Amino acid sequence: MVWARLYLDLLGDISQSAYANALHGVTGLAQLVEGLYPKASDSDKLFLMEFVLHGLAAHSLIGKSLVQTGFEFKDLLGSMLGNL
Repeated sequence: MVWARLYLDLLGDISQSAYANALHGVTGLAQLVEGLYPKASDSDKLFLMEFVLHGLAAHSLIGKSLVQTGFEFKDLLGSMLGNL
């Protein structure tokens, strides 16, 4: 998976299509879930993609912040180095 420049807001009040587009915008995330759970429903795959992000954040591989109405995920190293 490629996590460079990852910045993703998953707000609780976004539409289902915006939520899906945001998750599908993370390079390699959909392919990972599809490879592991090919028979899962589309809604379950979206849940699993977000679950992967929470797991990566729990292991400090990406950053996760609680914002007012949802979660924000971002690349920790990219956040520290900025535009270098």
